Amino acid sequence: MIHIILAILKIVGILLAVLLGLVLLILLTVLFLPLRYRICAEKHGELKKSTANVSVSWLFGILKVKAGYRNGQISFVPQIFGKKIDFAKKNTGQTEDFSEEAENNETKNCETEKTEDVSEEKKPMPVLEEKTKPNPEPSPKTETQENKASKSETQDGEMSELQAEDAAEPEKRHRFFNIIEKVRMQIEKIRNRILTAKEQAKKTIRSITKSKETLKRYLDFLRSDLSREVYQILKNHLFYLLRHIRPHKIKGYVHYGFGDPALTGEFTGILYLILPAKCEELDLKPDFEDQVCEGEVLALGHIRICHLALTGAKIFFDKKLKIYWKRFRRLRRA
Repeated sequence: MIHIILAILKIVGILLAVLLGLVLLILLTVLFLPLRYRICAEKHGELKKSTANVSVSWLFGILKVKAGYRNGQISFVPQIFGKKIDFAKKNTGQTEDFSEEAENNETKNCETEKTEDVSEEKKPMPVLEEKTKPNPEPSPKTETQENKASKSETQDGEMSELQAEDAAEPEKRHRFFNIIEKVRMQIEKIRNRILTAKEQAKKTIRSITKSKETLKRYLDFLRSDLSREVYQILKNHLFYLLRHIRPHKIKGYVHYGFGDPALTGEFTGILYLILPAKCEELDLKPDFEDQVCEGEVLALGHIRICHLALTGAKIFFDKKLKIYWKRFRRLRRA
């Protein structure tokens, strides 16, 4: 019985050791196996005529991604074991199915519309019958009634004129009071607009003074000794990354110029700082008079994730950076 339990424990231990070994192997390959890149660019004349190709490979070329720019078009091709992965085929199959369905629906709609038009044409139009009515002849009784009605209408017109003259006076007064009320309302509106403009001016002055105070606080914070120390720490980490990320081999030539001699000289100094010391095959040709940008460049290099992880851990666990971040958050809340 004990031998069986020991055998089971032994098998479980072997399985756990194998799993741990696989996890460590995957972790080490991710951290230390380099991500290799190759950049090839060429420009002569206009930007549309320039070409650029970038390829990134990992795991001894098993996984590879290629991107290019040619004649104003961008291409992107991922590869696994040297075989291209085309996402366009699946999308084209779906679009064909959708187009067939749309065509079938359109044909059905056309057929239904035709049948409706035919049915409407077959319906008979209703015939309207005109009814003729005889014209009534005038009688003598109606003539006397009309004379009486005309006399009563003249009397009513005289009475209405008198009533209209009596009612015109209060209407004129009412109109006068309405004009006065409208003038008063316009004056009130102008007064309210002036008051709102004063309040808005006061608010803008307060916001300007507040923004000046906040800007002064940010400038004082950036000019402090702690911010200078943090700037130096981040600068060291950045240069550490550039040493390990920058290409180890560069070929070709670059003819460049910004039209300003001072700006061209500063850019040349930055290039010599960033580029590696063994960059003898790259020919830099600065032009201090004209504005030019042309050349051919081939760059090879690699990136290890362990360097990125190391710099990230150093930045995350740095005490001065934590203090700086806390103070910056307090300054934003204030």
